[in-house]
Amino acid sequence: PYFFDFFKWRSLPEFLERGSRTAGFLEWGYPLLAATLLQAVLLSIALIVLPLWLRRRDIADAAGKLPIFVYFTALGLAFLFLEIAFIQRFVLFLGTPLYAAAVVIAGFLVFAGLGSGVSEVLARKLEKAAANVELLSRFQAIDIVALAIGALALLYLFGLPTLFDHLIFLPEGLKLALAFFLIAPLAFLMGLPFPLGLSRVSRRSPALVPWAWGVNGCASVMSAVLAQILAVHFGFTAVVALAACLYLLAAAAFRGTQQVE
Repeated sequence: PYFFDFFKWRSLPEFLERGSRTAGFLEWGYPLLAATLLQAVLLSIALIVLPLWLRRRDIADAAGKLPIFVYFTALGLAFLFLEIAFIQRFVLFLGTPLYAAAVVIAGFLVFAGLGSGVSEVLARKLEKAAANVELLSRFQAIDIVALAIGALALLYLFGLPTLFDHLIFLPEGLKLALAFFLIAPLAFLMGLPFPLGLSRVSRRSPALVPWAWGVNGCASVMSAVLAQILAVHFGFTAVVALAACLYLLAAAAFRGTQQVE
């Protein structure tokens, strides 16, 4: 979707050498994205590693640190990947980035929050139902949720354009309401993994709870920028596919957190 992306890194030294006189001829959007990502990565390293070093005695005996790091990093990256990608998708339906951003962000926050609120109850019901099905008997709730998120995200990715083609004639207010509730199923499921993981960590390794929060928060900040950079090079379809893979990675890491029991 980036029709005006004509920046080339090899041209940057020449523009810098010529100074401010040529600054107006350079497309600064991509370099600013790269600089923002670098800043976010460096700050994330400082905000994660420094507190860990200061509290190294408190977490020295905590097991399962690597799976917890992978789990909450994957969730932070994947959540924003999908959110950013679907903002772009809904621009096609709602007509302006402003409406798309407002509806999609609000939808993700509201329905992911609802999913988080019922996560423990729903997880028990999912695992109980899976136990009665031979194919799913070994699956945990997070496995089912991760698979459902990946499948639904891909379904939205390829199904929404056709749906939008059939509904584009609707009045603006109705389209806004429809877009908000179209977000609901996916966002609801995306609200489940974080509290499920945090609940497990808080029960079995309380010292790592602040670390889990921090890792997820830093990954979320980096993800918002990284999603744009990846979309420039590979497109939003690749960003959604990568998000689905990250949820599967999170599910695998969640199993690794069992070693802290």
